[in-house]
Amino acid sequence: MTAATAGAGLSVRGLVVTYGTVRALRGVDLELAEGEVVGVVGANGAGKSSLLAAVAGLVRPAAGEIEARGRRLDGLDPERVFAHGLCLVPERGRPFSRLTVEENLRAVVVPGRAELRRRMAQAYEIFPALHAVRRQPAETLSGGQRQQLALARALVSQPWLLLLDEPSLGLSPRIVEELFALLPELAARGTSVLVAEQRLHDVLQFADRAYALVHGEVAREVDARADGAEAELLAAYFGPAPAVPGTAR
Repeated sequence: MTAATAGAGLSVRGLVVTYGTVRALRGVDLELAEGEVVGVVGANGAGKSSLLAAVAGLVRPAAGEIEARGRRLDGLDPERVFAHGLCLVPERGRPFSRLTVEENLRAVVVPGRAELRRRMAQAYEIFPALHAVRRQPAETLSGGQRQQLALARALVSQPWLLLLDEPSLGLSPRIVEELFALLPELAARGTSVLVAEQRLHDVLQFADRAYALVHGEVAREVDARADGAEAELLAAYFGPAPAVPGTAR
């Protein structure tokens, strides 16, 4: 699905974020249509987390606009952004470590017990491994299970857009692949995903589109399914690959 064919979603225009004299984002433009998985890839310090923090209301932009489903969000506090259906899952997820898996899910504010049970059942359907450990404290879970719990908690709040900040951090390659493979399923169930990551290859396997951030600016946007997408993003990071002698450039 592409931004042109899907419904209205998130639009970021000319976004500038500063921390004192440091400019973390320098006029970022980004689009995400409902039903999409969109990746934002870049090295440490590229501005990925600042972008998600600004969209989530944790950071007030110095300039630019953030619009979701036709409503301006820039300048709103995090609670109001959350009320508009956007949910940030920060690095390493950060569930309540001393609560059990089930208690973590029940801590999400949901209107009515029956609705909470329904949403929890959906979360366990997506993450069946959590059901098996639902009575264990979160602090006893593996890194992959904790990340699944963080995602499950977010899904119980029923957002239309998940903002995932470095979900692969500290996880094994196998767990990362399993986690990223779930993202298209979430989008198909009605939860779009904007994921900030360093792992370019994993993002391109499961995203619809991807943006490369370099020094706070969008250096490239690609269709993740297109031939040569990875080479384009690598060129945005490091410059074009040198020509092989005897071949045309």
